[in-house]
Amino acid sequence: MALPIQPTNTQAGCNPVSSNCVIWQGPDIPCITLCKGDSISDVTFKIATELCTLVDQLNITGFDVSCFPPICPKPEDIHDLIQFILDQLCSCCITNSSTGSTSTGGTCPDDCIVSIAPCFYYPNQFGQQVTTMTLTEYATAIGIEFCKLIEWQTAADITFTQIDARLDAIEACDPCNPVIPVTTIPTSCLSPSTNIPIATFVQTMEDELCELKTAVVGNGVVSQVVVDGVLSRQCEGLESSPPLSQPFGSMGLIPGWITAASGDFTTLSAAVQNLWITVCDMRSALSNVVTNCCNECNQVVLSLANSSYDPASTILTIDFAGSIPAGITCTGNLSIQIMDCNGVNFVYNTGATLCSLIGSSTTVTFSVSAPGTFNTTCVGSNAYRILLTGTSMNLETVATGANCDLTFIEYVEGNAVPALTITPVSTTQLRATFTPVFIGPVTYYLELWDNSFTGIVALAPIVTPATGIPFNYTFGSLTTLTTYQTRIVMVAGASTETGSFVPGTTL
Repeated sequence: MALPIQPTNTQAGCNPVSSNCVIWQGPDIPCITLCKGDSISDVTFKIATELCTLVDQLNITGFDVSCFPPICPKPEDIHDLIQFILDQLCSCCITNSSTGSTSTGGTCPDDCIVSIAPCFYYPNQFGQQVTTMTLTEYATAIGIEFCKLIEWQTAADITFTQIDARLDAIEACDPCNPVIPVTTIPTSCLSPSTNIPIATFVQTMEDELCELKTAVVGNGVVSQVVVDGVLSRQCEGLESSPPLSQPFGSMGLIPGWITAASGDFTTLSAAVQNLWITVCDMRSALSNVVTNCCNECNQVVLSLANSSYDPASTILTIDFAGSIPAGITCTGNLSIQIMDCNGVNFVYNTGATLCSLIGSSTTVTFSVSAPGTFNTTCVGSNAYRILLTGTSMNLETVATGANCDLTFIEYVEGNAVPALTITPVSTTQLRATFTPVFIGPVTYYLELWDNSFTGIVALAPIVTPATGIPFNYTFGSLTTLTTYQTRIVMVAGASTETGSFVPGTTL
């Protein structure tokens, strides 16, 4: 129900009507929650409420401007405050077209951005080219480069001073009497002194050379003709002649021999090297003659007429042949060393003298089942070895009573030579590998032949290597992509065993 209105509260000539009875016919206004159909009382109240709120919000006393320096004149209303803010924005954020500087709202120089010269451009961590800096950064970069210029200028001044001094020295130099620096030799085998002046060194070297020349050719002239004359006096055919100290091969195959085919046999040192090898070969052979010649011991002839082994009964039967001269006497029983292809060694005392066993029908028969398992069917070598030494033969000369230092070795039944493996190492090298079985004294000769078996290319004597361990020997200075044939010749005393050829091709 509408509230009563007194006539004194109305405009003159108007019929009084309550505002609650008049409604709003306009559209909805969401910002003040005004809806079509609201009474004019509600509309007026909502508008008055929003107006009061706006007045409160625009009251200048509600703004904090303490971050600015003292403002003069002090803003009196919202208009003055907004104008002050606009003035500050215009002074700080408008780009100066002549300097390219921009303020970001802070204070210069730290917050003022300026365009930099192209020589200061650099890429950032994203690969983008940086063309601006703050005034502080720009001033620092310029200062660093300026310091570099100062350092360069200092170094340049020093260099210019040095160049100037050199020019002064050149201008003051007498071209007719130049200063020659003294060259020295730090050390020399020709003098105990150090830092030897070059003139002294040359004189000393000439004196030594003259003494060497006199010692070599006397007053003659050292020339290749003289050297060739010395080389030509080597025994004819010496290189291909058999050595005196070993049963086969040639002098040219002894390690260290310089062959004519190698092209290195052109100097006196080569001749001396071959000469020493020849002397050593002769001395070894002569030593053997001195030890064994010219007495009855050298006339002892011993061989193996027959030998057989029965694996079932482990019985070994040996029949010796040969002769013992009248000047030799047997002073004790014969002991025989037997070794199988596994390296098992067995010593048997025959109970009889060697003199009674040679030249008769008497055979030596005994079991070899102890001390180890005797085996003659080993991989790569199914043989056993019979060994007699001077101490086991017990032979003495009647005239002097000296013991005959003789060695008899014989390999029986099968090939005692170990298996051989050839492996290419490089374009010029082949490696030979074998595992020795029998304990020495024994020498394994590795023979390297050409593939057509026309001659031995290289020979390597391996003296009593360790048993049961693979032994490697590398042949060098070979021809690339070439096949060679290699074999082992095993020499022990008077016994010689020859293995089969094994091919090998260089890379």
